[in-house]
Amino acid sequence: MVSISDSYKQSTYCQAEAEYAFKRERRLLPIMVKP
Repeated sequence: MVSISDSYKQSTYCQAEAEYAFKRERRLLPIMVKP
């Protein structure tokens, strides 16, 4: 499960984390978070 906010989408580290999971064919459950 991944909490996605505007800050998350702009973060290089968070993008790398999502790409890592995608390349390893891991499923992600995105949850949109608004302040």
